[in-house]
Amino acid sequence: MKKLAIVAALSFIVCAPVAHADSDTPACTPLVHVVQVCGRNLLSVEENIPGAGTPEDIEKMKTLIGPTGVSGSIRAGVLAHGAAAMNAHCADPALRISTAQGSEGTAAAIRMMGGDASPCLAAVGELQNGTSVQ
Repeated sequence: MKKLAIVAALSFIVCAPVAHADSDTPACTPLVHVVQVCGRNLLSVEENIPGAGTPEDIEKMKTLIGPTGVSGSIRAGVLAHGAAAMNAHCADPALRISTAQGSEGTAAAIRMMGGDASPCLAAVGELQNGTSVQ
């Protein structure tokens, strides 16, 4: 059951089409924030709780939250479609809802592994309340 939750959490983050936001894509910043916080939270659990994450899980998460993982996807989107299109994509309420739901799944996985999901849940709350980093 734990492995299923970890895979679900990782799948969400891998599929999230958000990354490093900059001044050209301000609508992406709150999405980036929640993905980064939840990813770091999950990584911490995988690294510090015995049996929570395999070496492969840990490396995948490090890559994902690193500069070439999630951050690369928005840069690629800006290059392919332009900053305005990426900004509009990040502003889509459906993407914000799916990002929040996926991050809640990550928080559930963290709790199932015996970790403290409060940083991730706080970031999700900020996204849902519109108080996330802008």
